[in-house]
Amino acid sequence: MDSLEYIWHHTANTGYVKRFFPADTNKDIYAILTKIFKNSVVNNDTTFNFNGNTYLLDTVLDNKGLMGRLSQLRENREIPLVEIACSDVDHTAFNQLKSLAKHLNIEHTFGRPNLPYISELLLPPVLADKKTIDWIHKVTCCLGLMGIMGNDFLLNYK
Repeated sequence: MDSLEYIWHHTANTGYVKRFFPADTNKDIYAILTKIFKNSVVNNDTTFNFNGNTYLLDTVLDNKGLMGRLSQLRENREIPLVEIACSDVDHTAFNQLKSLAKHLNIEHTFGRPNLPYISELLLPPVLADKKTIDWIHKVTCCLGLMGIMGNDFLLNYK
């Protein structure tokens, strides 16, 4: 893929849209996600520890984009925190996210982000915790760049 100047970061709950530049990627989050993807290939493990908690990242990547869910693992339970959609091809993943929000009866303000985009739908457990929301955006933007740029991002990120 050619060099990507930025992606559009979109929060479905609020309609917030902002350009996110690869250079703004949090290095700690990048290291965690890189490790997750390596572990998922070697031993099918997509859990990680961050801020004293354990999280699980599930992703599905196809030729239309990436869909994902970040959950916290607590007391042998999976607590979904955010649903994620990204693409540089079309809005298929975004439309799936929009349908999910309607199905879950989650209030949302859906404007259609421009390509390339990373859209996140914050779920009720995360909406109550401002500290989590701050770093969730860092995870979703980094994940979006990894999903859209693939190895170009992994090899060229500094």
